[in-house]
Amino acid sequence: MQKLKVSQVAKMVGASVATVYRRISNCETLKNHLSREKGCLFLDEEGYEVLKKSFQKEDLQTGNPEAEYLKKIIEQQQGMIQDLMARQAEERKRSDTIIMKLSNDLGTVRTMLEEAKKPIPLLSEPPKPVEVW
Repeated sequence: MQKLKVSQVAKMVGASVATVYRRISNCETLKNHLSREKGCLFLDEEGYEVLKKSFQKEDLQTGNPEAEYLKKIIEQQQGMIQDLMARQAEERKRSDTIIMKLSNDLGTVRTMLEEAKKPIPLLSEPPKPVEVW
């Protein structure tokens, strides 16, 4: 008969070592299948099968309709969150584009105003002297 360490059993069952120890301490039928050598706790094959069945019963109990309904709601809400995040990213990109265009237009208007402030030379050459009569 093969003996398995509790850590090996935990890996095979897919649970933590602490969970396996807790299940062993709570289950009276497993106590007959335990042996301790050099401070290490071992479980025989029959004990492993009993423990495995107890974990399978737990998995079957979690398949209730309420849990399935809640999982569907969570999936829908996660999809909605993804859609909203994508929409928000598009709107941010659009607003950034508008801000860039307006800041560019502002720079253009500033240069136009600076040029408008400069005095306009009315005469390109000095006036000719006028003869006095």
